[in-house]
Amino acid sequence: MFAALCALALLLGVLKRHDWRITLGAFALLLGVAAWQQNAALRHGQDWLVTSTMLVVLLALPLLQAWAQRREAPPPEPLAERALGHAWHLLFTLLMTLLLLMACWLLLALWAKMFSLLHIRWFERLFFSTTVFPPVACGLIIGSSVALCQNATQASGWLRNLLGQFAWLLAPLQGLALLAFALAALGLGLRPLPDWAPGALPLSALALTMLLLDAMAHSREHTPLPRPVRVVTAAALAITPLLALLAELAIATRVSQYGWTPTRVLAAVAAAFALCWGLGWLAAHIRRRQGRPWSPATPSMAALGLGWLLVVALLSPLLDPQRIAVNSQMARLENGGARADDSVLWLLYKAGAPGKAALAKLREIPSGSRTPFCRPQRWPGC
Repeated sequence: MFAALCALALLLGVLKRHDWRITLGAFALLLGVAAWQQNAALRHGQDWLVTSTMLVVLLALPLLQAWAQRREAPPPEPLAERALGHAWHLLFTLLMTLLLLMACWLLLALWAKMFSLLHIRWFERLFFSTTVFPPVACGLIIGSSVALCQNATQASGWLRNLLGQFAWLLAPLQGLALLAFALAALGLGLRPLPDWAPGALPLSALALTMLLLDAMAHSREHTPLPRPVRVVTAAALAITPLLALLAELAIATRVSQYGWTPTRVLAAVAAAFALCWGLGWLAAHIRRRQGRPWSPATPSMAALGLGWLLVVALLSPLLDPQRIAVNSQMARLENGGARADDSVLWLLYKAGAPGKAALAKLREIPSGSRTPFCRPQRWPGC
C-alpha cells in the first residue's frame, strides 16, 4: 500500500488536474499489482513489493508525461518525440538521485567515523542503528534530487548526447558480432531446437541489446556512418526477429517436454518482446524506404509501451511466472507425464502460496503419495 501511495504521488506530480481519470485508473492498476505481489513479498521481502510497483510507475512515466501535454497550445512536438525526451530526462534524474544518495551516505559515514574517534558513538547510532533516520534522510535526499533535476533539461540533453554517442559507436560492433554469430550458426549447421533452449534468454538479450543500441544512437543528431557500416548494422537489425523467433521455438519445444518454469516464462516473454520490437523496426525501415517515414522515436516509444504492458502482465495474474509454472507442473503430474522428483518439488516449494497449495494437493495424487521424494520432513506441506 505504501508503494502504491508513493506511486500515486509521482503520478499526481506528472499529470494535470483535469487528467484525474487516468490518474485514478493508474492508481487502481498499481493497487492491483501491489495486492498480487504480496505473495512475492512474503518470499523476497517488502523491498520486492516496492521495487515491482515503482518499476511499473517508472516505465509508464514518460508516456504519461507526454500524454498530459497533449492539450498545450501551441501544439508541442509529436507524442513519440515528447515521450522520448521525458524518458531521457527520467534516466538522468534516476542517475543523479543514485549519485546523490551515495554521496550523502558516504558523507554521513565519514561524520560518524570522525566523531567515533572521540568516542562519541551517538551519530553512528543515529545514522545507522535507528529505524527513523534512514528512511527520512533517504526521502529528503530523493526529494531534493528530483527538485534539482526538474528544470535541468540541458543536463539531461548532455547525457542523451553522450550515451547516444557511445551507442553510435557500439551499434556497428554489436551488429558485426551478431552477423558473425548467425553466419557461424549456419556454417556449423543448425542444432535441433531443444539444444537452443538453454540459450533462449541470451539470444533474446542479444537481439534486444542490438535494438536498444540502435534506438539510443538515433535519439541524437550524429554524423552518418560510412555506407558499409550502415549496411552491416541494418542487416544485424533485420535478423533480430529471426533470433527471437528461434528462441521462442526452442522454448516451446522444451516446454512441450518438461513444462513451464519461471525462467522459461521470462525467456518466452523476453523473446516475444524482442520479436515485436524487431518487427516494428522492420516496419519503420520499410516505410522509410517508401518515403513515408514515421517519427524516429515511434518504434522506441512503442517498444517502451509494450515493455510496460509486459511488466504489468508479469506482475499480475496474467503472466505471473510462479503461477504458470505451478499450474504447468501440476498438470504434468496429474496426467502422468512427470514424477514429483526433487526438481519439481523444489520449484513448487519456492513458488509461494500457489506452490504450497500444490504441495498439499500432491498428497491426493497417487504418484505423489508413492514417490519417496514427497516427504513432509523434507518438503513442508507435502
